Amino acid sequence: MAIAILTRGTEQKLKTTGNYMIILPARIYLTALAELWRITYHQADRKLVLVELPRQSLVIMGAPLTERAVVDLLKKWIKLKAQVFLKAYFQKLNKKVNSPYKKLNIIASNIEWGYCSPKGVISLNYKLIFLPRTLVRHLIIHELCHVRYLNHSRRFWHEVKKYDKSWKKNDTLLYEGNRYIPNWIIY
Repeated sequence: MAIAILTRGTEQKLKTTGNYMIILPARIYLTALAELWRITYHQADRKLVLVELPRQSLVIMGAPLTERAVVDLLKKWIKLKAQVFLKAYFQKLNKKVNSPYKKLNIIASNIEWGYCSPKGVISLNYKLIFLPRTLVRHLIIHELCHVRYLNHSRRFWHEVKKYDKSWKKNDTLLYEGNRYIPNWIIY
């Protein structure tokens, strides 16, 4: 099977023999980190791998070079980047909030950005890495405050306001957060 990679804008198309077109990202912008990663693809007779190179460059090479396999590999890489960033940023913010949370989980969800259980376990969506840092900060503060107030009472919002003066604006913007998530990641 012959494969040619066509690059246009933010995506690359792998054209196979026949009429089927596979669309893959040519770059990924991790907004919370302010990092733009460029991606190149190489078909090879080996297991599919992702190699991180200097200057925010990724190479995906191997087989099968299918849309599903590439997206799965990119998601794994993004989850690892998100884990490192979110855990460190969470700890930094909790030094200010001083919340007695029990555990932090980084999760994959298409429904929630974050969640605090009644037992003080906080879960953060790895896709937060695509959002502006101000919104990530707001969400983490929001969940840390839920450890003390597991509701949206006046006392809860007063606590959030101590650490996020623009909480109303940020809360509204967070509802529009999906616009920062690339379409291919939902695949």
